[in-house]
Amino acid sequence: MPQMNGYGTFGDVVGHPATGIPAVYVYPEEKGVVEISLDFTGAGFMTYSLPPYNTKWRIFVDPAQPYFSFQAIYGHQELCAFLDYDGFRDGPFQDTDGWCVPREDFLSLDWHRSFLRELGYSERESEDATYWYGRKILAHRFSQAYFLVYPQTKDIVDQSVVMNVDPPPASTSRLWLYFRPSEEKVVLPEPKLSLPKRSGYHIVELGYLTDNEIPKGVETKCDGGRVLQGVRWPPDESASDD
Repeated sequence: MPQMNGYGTFGDVVGHPATGIPAVYVYPEEKGVVEISLDFTGAGFMTYSLPPYNTKWRIFVDPAQPYFSFQAIYGHQELCAFLDYDGFRDGPFQDTDGWCVPREDFLSLDWHRSFLRELGYSERESEDATYWYGRKILAHRFSQAYFLVYPQTKDIVDQSVVMNVDPPPASTSRLWLYFRPSEEKVVLPEPKLSLPKRSGYHIVELGYLTDNEIPKGVETKCDGGRVLQGVRWPPDESASDD
């Protein structure tokens, strides 16, 4: 069967999942067991998770814990600050509304931190995203003068990765920020976003997305263009099929 290689291929899906790991936070009103499963649509599939994910996460959540509040029920029962997964994500993704950010501002982790706080994310969520995901973007050493930031709201995210939760929360907020480097400054309509709902038992998901996490050949929503930026093709010739 096809194998993952250094460029991240599986069959005719090509990419390099390196910057788009979403983080899922579960905020119950009392401690207990929560089960979460993720259904990837289209050409998408999971490549990584923490804690380990078989067909679902089954975790014990204790809201009284200050940070490492999630613990897997089975397997390695390590404590986790959030539920973490990565993979190739199919669309449709919008690239019409967003922000155009100069490179020097975008590569400042302070920009990410303050930007996420303005969008309604907690200090903990903003710091996690900045520490883990912002640094992964820095590692790519993008040289373009600008970054286009397209928010993918819950209605779009749900079409890419369906989240099933038992017991169901009162509210679920999901946001992926799709980053695309650009040599030119682009004027974009500013999106209107709703703040994450924080009342009662709720779930918050925050993730980054680049073209490297979108399978080769997936069409964007707005113009039907092929998403190929940042993708290395052909894959490593040394990879083989069993």
